[in-house]
Amino acid sequence: MKDSNKMLILERENLYKQLKNEVVNSEKRLEIKSNIKMLSNLIEGNNYINNIIKKRKSTSISVRVASIIVFEDDLIFNDPDRENYTLGAVVKKASVLYKLANRDKKKLISLDHLHPEKPCTYFEIKRIKPTGHKRVINSIIKNADWLIDKNKTLISFQRIHTEIINC
Repeated sequence: MKDSNKMLILERENLYKQLKNEVVNSEKRLEIKSNIKMLSNLIEGNNYINNIIKKRKSTSISVRVASIIVFEDDLIFNDPDRENYTLGAVVKKASVLYKLANRDKKKLISLDHLHPEKPCTYFEIKRIKPTGHKRVINSIIKNADWLIDKNKTLISFQRIHTEIINC
């Protein structure tokens, strides 16, 4: 009887080890499947980003328009504090992301002149008509393909456009 009990115990231990190995192997397979899916999603996202960059590099836009897009996008997604940005850094980033047609930077005086935080107040103080800025913002809205994130950035530009119209 003792031998049969030992045999049963050994069989149970062997079955336990087999089950444990199967569980470990199935977990590894699930982990591998999950890693493959994650890698596939990364590749898909990378292809999407590459297509956007190619599209942007195929259409040329002015330095001013590209800089306004980059600046607004950075304000929304990175750092909302305008003090942490410089005109040079914004223009440089714009030249990396977009194919620039008009490279004349003489009219780009400051970030506030380029893209004021409070357009109505800025134009009123400087005694400038907001027509040029309104036209630029309108062209950005019409060409939403230029935007890095169409949803939030487009809404922001539409808000700015409405604000300028109501000046």
